[in-house]
Amino acid sequence: MRIGAHDRVIATAVGAEVSSTETTPPGHATEARELVERIAKEMDHQLIRLALDEIPEGLSHDHVQVSGFPPKEIVSYATKGDYDVIVMGTHGRTGLNHVFMGSVAERVIQRAEVPVLICR
Repeated sequence: MRIGAHDRVIATAVGAEVSSTETTPPGHATEARELVERIAKEMDHQLIRLALDEIPEGLSHDHVQVSGFPPKEIVSYATKGDYDVIVMGTHGRTGLNHVFMGSVAERVIQRAEVPVLICR
């Protein structure tokens, strides 16, 4: 997770609060999966610390981690938090990768009741 230059500029310009949401899909736990999840979690914590270092001083922000179907959780969090806009990145997959992997961003756009700004 990284707060991009676009996000910082927009948030600073309008005096917005930044809230980042990290979602992990539900799955069946196995020893190998638990090990991978523990390693991923530690890496996530390190990435979060790096991302927080990039937030300009004085910009209000928070970070939450939730588990579930990412598009549903992102939209739910934005709705409960009464946010005005969802800003998110996309991998920009095309072709078969897009068909098989889908797009979290597309699903968020379809479900969200507020505008969604996609940055690539």
